[in-house]
Amino acid sequence: QVLPKRLRDALAEDVPFAALTPIHEISTDDGETLKVLYQTADGQTLETVLMFYSDRATVCVSCQVGCAVGCSFCATGLMGLQRNLSAGEMVAQVVDMARRARDKGRPLTNLVMMGMGEPFHNYDNVMKMVAILHDPMGMGFGARRITISTSGVVPFIDKLAT
Repeated sequence: QVLPKRLRDALAEDVPFAALTPIHEISTDDGETLKVLYQTADGQTLETVLMFYSDRATVCVSCQVGCAVGCSFCATGLMGLQRNLSAGEMVAQVVDMARRARDKGRPLTNLVMMGMGEPFHNYDNVMKMVAILHDPMGMGFGARRITISTSGVVPFIDKLAT
């Protein structure tokens, strides 16, 4: 509480400190899966899923609002691509879900890029997010615990591999 209360109150009204706001959530009856709908600062919505298994807790992260790929099995493609998420918006999903997992006494162990969007169509921001989460000054998330799923964007598969 270094700043005067009047300034803190004014900042709270005018400056969005949270990249995402949870607006709806649904959980399975057994509590092993939680889906959260977030709203971005510009009013877009995206989903993130937290899944518990016997020995792990996995967060399924979205990298885009909508998707341009249009896979026939995926409802996200019906939205079309609205926009890429920033690295901060992706990190915010993980931080919130890590808190939710910790509140259940089960630390977050795995991260999968299998939410809304094609990770390799937002390559730079996804790589920034991975770097932040992997960094010991970030969450110190092990590289072997991060999975990036793709619909098959070959140039970026090659780029990631080299």
